[in-house]
Amino acid sequence: MKNFDNIKALILDKDGVFVDFHKLWMRIIAARAQILAEYTTSNWDSFNHVRSTCIRAMGVDDEDETIDPDSPVSMPADMVKTAISTGLYIAVNSLEPTYTWKNAQADVAKSDKDLAEQLDFDDMIIAVDGSIDKIKAIAEAGFKLAIFTSDSAKNTEKTLAKFELNDIVQDTVAGMYKTADMYTGICERLGVKADETIFVTDSPVDARIGKEAGANVLAVFSGVIRKADQEKHAVNVDEFIDSLADLDLSALTQNAAV
Repeated sequence: MKNFDNIKALILDKDGVFVDFHKLWMRIIAARAQILAEYTTSNWDSFNHVRSTCIRAMGVDDEDETIDPDSPVSMPADMVKTAISTGLYIAVNSLEPTYTWKNAQADVAKSDKDLAEQLDFDDMIIAVDGSIDKIKAIAEAGFKLAIFTSDSAKNTEKTLAKFELNDIVQDTVAGMYKTADMYTGICERLGVKADETIFVTDSPVDARIGKEAGANVLAVFSGVIRKADQEKHAVNVDEFIDSLADLDLSALTQNAAV
């Protein structure tokens, strides 16, 4: 791992960095698509068509479960719902022309309740191996910590509480479309400059935002970025590692008081 000089803070994405993205969101996506297909179809062929279209609208290939890292699956909840509603409308309207965009929006909204009843979200929040111990080691080493995620504030609060991270995370931004200005705002609240931070993410969208803000960017392969696409994303990434657990704290030099 390369050396990073004068680092005062690490800003972490959540899903894919310290929450196992695939175990959590692949189950949620599949379950929601199943529910929506049950709402809107009456035969097996139509069911499969609607289910697959909804899954693909999220940016997931349901045959090999690969994820497009630039897809809606990495976006905030309102964009996720728009993507699902669009896929549902296209799929069902092609079978039943009286099915409208408003019908699709209503069905997606209704699916939230059924999804919550079918899945235990708390049990589904599973850490990436070694990531929680590493986060605690980062704090113990004297670095400031913040969370920057597109997932909802509610889910983020549950996650931090489950892994007992509330007391060491000093700032959290959740539930919004990420921008470089928002990253800069986190830095200001932490009392550091962007180039004194490392943004740890599994997303090429995040990597671009981090670079635009002036941060050092560390990408992990435990989420949506694949090793096969490393060269494609390298323009915005300073270093790639397999997971947060592989972060070498000895490679981060604190040249000034934190």
